[in-house]
Amino acid sequence: LMIAYSKVGDVQAPIRPSLNNPAAALESYIKMLAIATKLASSDPSDVHAKFDRAVALSKMAIAEPQDRDREAIDTFSQANAILDELSAMDPLDNNAVFWAWSNRGYSAKRLLHTGQKAAALRAYREVLATGLHLLAQNHKSLTILVDQVHIYLETAKLVADNGQKQEALTLSKKGIDLA
Repeated sequence: LMIAYSKVGDVQAPIRPSLNNPAAALESYIKMLAIATKLASSDPSDVHAKFDRAVALSKMAIAEPQDRDREAIDTFSQANAILDELSAMDPLDNNAVFWAWSNRGYSAKRLLHTGQKAAALRAYREVLATGLHLLAQNHKSLTILVDQVHIYLETAKLVADNGQKQEALTLSKKGIDLA
């Protein structure tokens, strides 16, 4: 049932090809989170249940409307606390690293949208470093590759806005080379 709510939300979420109905996606993700939270609470040592809860939080944050950036950022932080804990328990768990990386990219966009340029730039730099790590281990992952290119270019724009032209050009070139 939890997975079904996840898939229904994914079809409606405001990412990738979808029906772009964030309110309906959020409704499905809230139901997903309720089940994931119940499962994680029933057995605190179940790492899969913890991971499912973190994914549910992540998806909820993605579906949050633009006017709820602060709430989305907080929800991403909750999800990443779980994912970072799981990564510390199993450093080879690339699923937890991938989701945390993706969340930090979305958080950076939300931070930028709220005018927190310095915090967004710090987040983008962290995302770039983690993305390189993920690419080294998953060099054929088109999702990681495409997202990393976008992160390079978004970071370059932000750096250019700060007047750091040379670094902006370097980051842009890295993004283009990766593409």
